[in-house]
Amino acid sequence: MSWNYRITKEIRHHKYLHEPETLFGILEVYYEENGDISGISEMPDIIAESVDELKNILGRMTECCDKPLIDYNTGEEI
Repeated sequence: MSWNYRITKEIRHHKYLHEPETLFGILEVYYEENGDISGISEMPDIIAESVDELKNILGRMTECCDKPLIDYNTGEEI
């Protein structure tokens, strides 16, 4: 079995919203030996309201790799 990240599109219907909500997310997708999809993770690593927003978020996440770490407990840069 193999896996990779893929952009997924989900339409959610909420009882309090009149219109369905369309969400795009990046999820882990698992494949059988023959290439067929065997499963998709339930919780997205990233979720947004459009593919462009996903790209924006990924760009910001990539930028953070070049910045100092922040200690979660103290809020200070390390």
